[in-house]
Formats: sequence, C-alpha cells, structure tokens
Amino acid sequence: MQTQPLEFVFFILIVVSGIFLYLLPAIVAIRTKHPRRIAITLLTVLLGWTMIGWFALLLWSLNDECVRDAVTVDTNTDRRIRLPLS
Repeated sequence: MQTQPLEFVFFILIVVSGIFLYLLPAIVAIRTKHPRRIAITLLTVLLGWTMIGWFALLLWSLNDECVRDAVTVDTNTDRRIRLPLS
C-alpha cells in the first residue's frame, strides 16, 4: 500500500502540532522567564499526558504573580534592591 505525499505532510503537521500543544506550558514558562520554569518543564514532560496536570501546569506557567520580583529602594543610596522570591 502506497501513501500519498499529501497524507504524509498532513500526518507530520498533526504530529508537530500535537508536540507543540503538549509542551505549551513549558514553552510559556520558558518564554516568560518564569522562576520555576525548570520544574514546569519537567512536570510537563512527566505529567502533561494527564489533562488535569496539563491544565494545572498551563495555569501555573501563566501565573504572573510569582514572576514579578519584589523591588525596594534603599533611601540612603537611591539604589534598587531586588528581594528574593519566597
């Protein structure tokens, strides 16, 4: 049985799209420089196949509350001091 070239291209597009969607939480975390991007990437690879895990990781990667750094200004020197994330 011979496959058509168009069917093969369509199959490749479906596979690439599936891999992209599967890794979407990791891609978002890496692109936004999320402080927990390594954990999100590893958990996406390990738990992404579960729909609940994938949605939880996507929400975690989109959560910008923990992405923001706390910054304070030292009044003596007018320097900005970055506080560590807790």
